[in-house]
Amino acid sequence: MGLVSEHPIANVNVDLLPNPARDNVTILAKGLRIASVEIFDILGRSVARVSMNGSWKWNARTASGEKASAGVYIVRVSGRDENGRSVITSKRLVIE
Repeated sequence: MGLVSEHPIANVNVDLLPNPARDNVTILAKGLRIASVEIFDILGRSVARVSMNGSWKWNARTASGEKASAGVYIVRVSGRDENGRSVITSKRLVIE
């Protein structure tokens, strides 16, 4: 999965709102064309995956429909910026 980067990428901004969260989390990806979002638990297991255009509201449920356990998750967003460059960035998300 690689390192978690908190450094800004020119013209690309990813926000997780709210963070920490209890139920729903809105993932905003500004400056990216259609983006892929994948959410991993702390052990690196994928719990959710989606393609989005601008924003996506995650209901804190796994792909199988179970409520995500409280803990730390990694949200990886990948796509192409407005200049066509490949961008991958990750952020920490806390589910309470």
